[in-house]
Amino acid sequence: MSIERARTDMRWLVLSDHRLNVFKYVGDLNGSTMAKRLRSFFSVNPQAVSYSSLNDLRQFTGSITYEDMVNMAAMMRSFRTAGVKRKSILLTRDHAAVYIARLAQDIFQTSIEIHAEPEQAFAAAANGMTLPDIVRRFLESG
Repeated sequence: MSIERARTDMRWLVLSDHRLNVFKYVGDLNGSTMAKRLRSFFSVNPQAVSYSSLNDLRQFTGSITYEDMVNMAAMMRSFRTAGVKRKSILLTRDHAAVYIARLAQDIFQTSIEIHAEPEQAFAAAANGMTLPDIVRRFLESG
């Protein structure tokens, strides 16, 4: 298990035992910055490409365009191994996120679920497991 902090606004926690990446997006990130950081993340953690992801968007105030999503989806597909099933879970209290998730599901060609509470989000991402303290502390960090 390793914790890595990007310089600003995007952090991650890799839970290899659970085959899960936990991403925390904070502040005014834009699509090109997110893509650069994801590319960097996967170059340092190539095994994590096949892991499911829990994406904490509760402190995200930036913007992502349709074109940004298409470009990130193409980048993600270039990293992935064919036939590997993974889930993407969005942790957000934004009710409009359901529309974004439907669009992202089509673009990223992956299953996306939305949850408002960390416990529910982690259980969905980690096949029903209870939220570990290290993940709780990570999600609660500023």
